[in-house]
Amino acid sequence: MLPYGHGLRRRALASGCALVATVWAPVVWGAERAQSPEVIQLSPPGPGRIYAGSCCDTTPLDERVHVLDGVRILGTLPAGFYGAPALSPDGKTLYIATTYYSRLDHGDRLDIVELYDTTTLLLTGDIKIPPKRAMESPVPGLAALSKSGRYLFVQNATPGASVTIVDLLRKRTLSEVENAGCWTIWPSPTDERSFVSLCGDGSFLTVKFDQRGRMESQARSEALFDAENDPLFAEGVETAKGAIFISFSGMVHQVDYSGEAVRQERPWSVVPATEASAHWRPGGDQPLAFRADVGRLFIAMHRDGKDGSQTKAADEIWSVDIATRQRVQRIPGDHAIALCVSTHTVPPYLVTSGESHAIKLFDTDTLSFVGERSAVGAATRLIVPGR
Repeated sequence: MLPYGHGLRRRALASGCALVATVWAPVVWGAERAQSPEVIQLSPPGPGRIYAGSCCDTTPLDERVHVLDGVRILGTLPAGFYGAPALSPDGKTLYIATTYYSRLDHGDRLDIVELYDTTTLLLTGDIKIPPKRAMESPVPGLAALSKSGRYLFVQNATPGASVTIVDLLRKRTLSEVENAGCWTIWPSPTDERSFVSLCGDGSFLTVKFDQRGRMESQARSEALFDAENDPLFAEGVETAKGAIFISFSGMVHQVDYSGEAVRQERPWSVVPATEASAHWRPGGDQPLAFRADVGRLFIAMHRDGKDGSQTKAADEIWSVDIATRQRVQRIPGDHAIALCVSTHTVPPYLVTSGESHAIKLFDTDTLSFVGERSAVGAATRLIVPGR
């Protein structure tokens, strides 16, 4: 059983290149005017850039990554069969680890990492990887980049768990290392060749490898969460020293894996004691977002939570101060399933995606509504520059 209790759970606009606009001439009776498409060059990615990975709106064979500037859609990239996107630290390249079959949904399998230029939205290359990667809805931790962006880590499931290490500088697969009994990849904030995974016994596994990708060491922490009675969502949010995870019951785990040993602060509940009877619980595919400069954690919450409700969309979105460990704001959740904070915009935005198939923006200071873009699918993975 996976540590977080989940099962292993498109087409490019203008062929994945630039945004295409058709310029229509006025109709003049008695004359024919040629109509030709015009290719518009996009500006380099700005602070409002959002990548929304959407799966299974029609079929998992046709996953897409929608590219937006705020609520303005710029284009759509294909992501193959359950593609897992990851953005380079400089924001210039979007990597998508994905799968293709020779006969659409069966036949010979090809797993590759595709490289897209985020200014032109052109496919610039691909790297073949072993045909083992985990195929589920795009969520954090399935494909992750090392701190400098030199290495890409891809979670495998055969069903045995392992991680493919891709050297992006040399553009080749480096090796495969085991993370048996564990799930998702969280790169070290201090060590370029190290990552941690959440494990089914409640521990965290730290993996270190050398320049050739060979395993140097593996170390398991003590049990830091109760995987049987209150497992963690594997979809956490990164911090300067590690990550924040939340359990199915709403217990916050602040984990530090910047040093030799994995440590965590004493877990605490986001649900006030006075509201325990409402059985509030977190839910969704990307249920957390974090604004580090002010210490605000945003959580997708639903009422009447119970065993098995961890995938339920949000009834409310809560803003929690992690210093005081108190909820400071709450707004209607509008069935959100994924959250992300865009810290480079002014003001910083809380970005949400939900079952309404819309991307919505909120001011993180006031949680006031800023704008929305409809018809972008039920995105389960939201990525912004710097996250």
